[in-house]
Amino acid sequence: MKKNNIILIVILLLSVSIMSCKKDSKDVSKVTTYAVLSMKGLIDTVIATGSIWVDPGVTVSTGDPYTISGTVNTAVAGRYELSYKAVNSDGFPSIASRVVWVVGVTGDGTTNYAGAYEGGRGTSYSNELGDGTVYLVKTSIPGVYFCTDMFARYYEVWRGYGVAYHCPGIIRVNSDKTIDNASVDFTSPWGACFMTASTGTVSVAGKFTYKLTLGGSAVAAAFFLEPKP
Repeated sequence: MKKNNIILIVILLLSVSIMSCKKDSKDVSKVTTYAVLSMKGLIDTVIATGSIWVDPGVTVSTGDPYTISGTVNTAVAGRYELSYKAVNSDGFPSIASRVVWVVGVTGDGTTNYAGAYEGGRGTSYSNELGDGTVYLVKTSIPGVYFCTDMFARYYEVWRGYGVAYHCPGIIRVNSDKTIDNASVDFTSPWGACFMTASTGTVSVAGKFTYKLTLGGSAVAAAFFLEPKP
């Protein structure tokens, strides 16, 4: 009799365990597939004022629809950011962004300065502590270049602050070999920044030197870019 009671208790415990497992399995999270947004066209696009802007949009890997926030005013020079958002069937969002630089003035297009540069702040080379390569990319606007990092990767690489301090911008080369931001400020971790007036020049050897006013403060930091050998 005692043996039968023990067997009965074991059976009951197994039954409770199985029921608990079935109940707990209902709360297990399922796998969701996040949408991947692939940009059509350039992430950083430079156009002239008065141009017609047609947003090329994005491709969504899951086929879900996407929305766009932000606008581009091609009548006014400036930096415009567009944000694309897609939400998958489980309600999880994915976001991508594009910057459109509208430039209202042309420069001197007789010399092509596009290429790879190295530089830094003051006399410190960013590549002393890592890859400090910066690229100037020629745009469709004469004398105007897209710069992959106006800080010459000083803060990102030399100071080790990371990619959040990688700040693209616009550089215009004028016929007198002065350079400026072509009326377009850029956004940095310290806020809007711009090239300090009458401080930017490009030498015969192709070295760019300029000062940037950071975040609207009165402090102007000196930077340089010189062609990589």
